[in-house]
Amino acid sequence: MMTLDILICTIGEGIRNVPDMLLAPRNDVRYVVSWQVDNPSVEQFSFLTEAFSARRDVEVYTLEGKGLSRNRNNALEHAGSDICMIADDDCKYTDSQIDTIIKTYERSMGADLICFEAIASDGTPLKKYPNESMEYSDAVRSGYYPSSVEITFRRSAVVGRIEFNELFGLGSAHLNCGEESVFLHDAIRKGLVAVFVPEVICTTSTDTTGIRFLSDIKAQRSKGAVFRYVYGRFGGVWHCLKEVCHHTVFNHSNPIFLLKNMLYGYNYCNSNIQS
Repeated sequence: MMTLDILICTIGEGIRNVPDMLLAPRNDVRYVVSWQVDNPSVEQFSFLTEAFSARRDVEVYTLEGKGLSRNRNNALEHAGSDICMIADDDCKYTDSQIDTIIKTYERSMGADLICFEAIASDGTPLKKYPNESMEYSDAVRSGYYPSSVEITFRRSAVVGRIEFNELFGLGSAHLNCGEESVFLHDAIRKGLVAVFVPEVICTTSTDTTGIRFLSDIKAQRSKGAVFRYVYGRFGGVWHCLKEVCHHTVFNHSNPIFLLKNMLYGYNYCNSNIQS
């Protein structure tokens, strides 16, 4: 029987959301909580004791400072099951969704990482997804982009070899998203097999950074940096221009403003990130 770790990253008072995520205890599921908090209060520690003392399947690890990618990496360090699943503190799961993940890995012996689907609280898809299973790179070419809560992987293939780039993601100095694409790109570059499977594995918030792209300067910078990281110098510029043209035509965005921010991220990647 394969086992699954749900790697939950939260910060500050977000720890109070975690109990609502927990299913009834299962022998094949464990919850690894990475909690960013600089100075936990007596009330917060009391809450932890009350909420989790009876749950042997929940482990909470604290981490000082900021940075979602740092938090993800802290959770990775404490993973111990066959399969790992990335989670935020607003995710909800069902037993059937957990079964889907485990059964998919049991059938897909060649896959090291599998991206699934997520839905909003009203049951609608979080985004547009491919209609069939395919290699992750083919899914990206079809328009798919990953969200962290869709990502699962075999611990033995990833932990100790791949980690989240801490220059990307919420809480970083310049780039507030894109860490998922970089993580998967690094995995493929290491020779791991990543696929997309059109099965729903969680319910989550629709308030994602990617959705706020046109109003969020850091998100625009992040996409420029991701394009440079994933597609190289010339391919990165081409994808920046293609993205700007798309939003200029279909969303009537200011192309100069958008291109300026994306090239900022592109140049930041050139100067600070080895790819």
